[in-house]
Amino acid sequence: MRFVVFFLIFFVFIGCGSEKKEPSKANVVKVSLKIEGMVCSSCEKSIESKLAKLDGVQLVEVSQESGEAEVEFDASKVSEERLIAEIDAIGYKACAKTTQR
Repeated sequence: MRFVVFFLIFFVFIGCGSEKKEPSKANVVKVSLKIEGMVCSSCEKSIESKLAKLDGVQLVEVSQESGEAEVEFDASKVSEERLIAEIDAIGYKACAKTTQR
């Protein structure tokens, strides 16, 4: 009986294999986007916040000064086209500048 209790407690502490899986590096894509219409740091934050909420987006860096965004994402969960559509949906104009796989 003690063995069963110990066994159950052991699995509770290690999480029963519920580790969060990291995306495979093969699916990670880094894209540079050109964004028109940003005029202040609030614009940067709006875009960063919108993209960061998307499943699969790992990193977002937006610069109003350069008019660009760098986005790292899992291509098996979200597409470059979806990123652009989300930016366009909040009133800016985005297009792909470069893509690294």
